[in-house]
Amino acid sequence: MTRALVVLLVSSLAATAAAEEESPEPVRKYLEARKLLYEDDLPSAVELLERVVREHPDSEVADDCLYWSGWCRLRLPEGRPRAVEAFYRLMRRYPESPWLDEAGAAMPEKFRPDPIRLLRERLGDPPSAAAAHRAQDALAAMGD
Repeated sequence: MTRALVVLLVSSLAATAAAEEESPEPVRKYLEARKLLYEDDLPSAVELLERVVREHPDSEVADDCLYWSGWCRLRLPEGRPRAVEAFYRLMRRYPESPWLDEAGAAMPEKFRPDPIRLLRERLGDPPSAAAAHRAQDALAAMGD
């Protein structure tokens, strides 16, 4: 494992342990998938992460699952196109996710979306008030 992965995984251990105490089904599956990821069983982790997204798209961990699915796929042979797809799904389905910046940074540069276009998409119809304000502030900061 790379040093960055170790730092990222260690930083989430406390949150994982706390979530295990009282976990609804999607959270339990997510935590199981994260354990598979720690064990370097990426194909099984991806399968479980994607199942959570399919079966529980409105759960509190659905955006986490899409991020980690993309992250795992980037490390699998021939997984890059599916990783990019997972990151784009994350950006479109969960525009307020805290994983957006990480997903954008993890994407191969030639696949990274134009940030101004993404912010305009976040304004959508109808936008949530919080998302719209953040997107408008970000567009203003970019001079658009």
